Amino acid sequence: MTLLPFPINAQLKQVYHELKRINFLLPDSTQGWKRSGKLNLNFNQALYDSWQGGADNSIELGILLNEKFEYQSDKMIWDNYIIADYGLNKLKKQAIRKTYDKLEYNSLVGIKLPKNWSASYFLNLQTQLTNSYNYDKDLNKENRINGFLAPLYITTGPGVMWKKHDKFYFNLAPITYKMTYVNGRIHRYDSDSLTFKSNDQITILGIEPGHTSKYQLGFYASAFYEFNITPNIRVENRVSLYSDYLEDFSNIDFDYTMRMLLKINDLLKTQITIETRYDDDAYKTIQLRESLGVGITLKL
Repeated sequence: MTLLPFPINAQLKQVYHELKRINFLLPDSTQGWKRSGKLNLNFNQALYDSWQGGADNSIELGILLNEKFEYQSDKMIWDNYIIADYGLNKLKKQAIRKTYDKLEYNSLVGIKLPKNWSASYFLNLQTQLTNSYNYDKDLNKENRINGFLAPLYITTGPGVMWKKHDKFYFNLAPITYKMTYVNGRIHRYDSDSLTFKSNDQITILGIEPGHTSKYQLGFYASAFYEFNITPNIRVENRVSLYSDYLEDFSNIDFDYTMRMLLKINDLLKTQITIETRYDDDAYKTIQLRESLGVGITLKL
């Protein structure tokens, strides 16, 4: 008996065709605008029965919503995308735990210049959907370490963009304003006192105790590159870099995500995701995430 029943292909196709009929957020007929959206549901499952190694049964579920709104005229480009990425994990002897949570909105507008260049202005907002906890130290989930708008990263500024087509572009913003905002109380585990301390007591995410925000001014760069290895294998690369003028300019925060989509048929795909990031205000080490799953892709 499996932990997660495999959906019947005919039923999935019916749901897929019904979702395609929904006029999602923005009519395709709006002049100058182009909309595209995808919903990916990825599953991982491990089942063990009398296994000598003593491993536990597990289920992982990943949900990724990627919605794009693009406007183009003879003089102007305006790209918008929304990403909602959420992951859950269930082990046999544990409650359901969140493994990943990211909500991001990015807007990039450009006034066209010669040779694929544009004078640009960008806005990037990042937060998460639900609370996060240190499961190893806080089994009762009494001390959240992150949550919705806790933090909220706001990054914005003017710059220049090079874009020849939708599959490759980059943006440079030499005067970028960045704000980190925290709504409510968050905590960090203190290994010296073996207790959790809140942002009212200690500096968290670079925000001093008793404050709710931190302001920075620096240099920002971002790029997107998409290509096909074969007709059924597509790779997306997205990277952003930030360096602060007011503190240590040589210290560079970065966030890089690579997604490889391997098409099985029109509905089923295998997705490999590798993400690495560094922000010394959050964690003094490079963070790495890798996931592999087979799932359903629906065009919205």
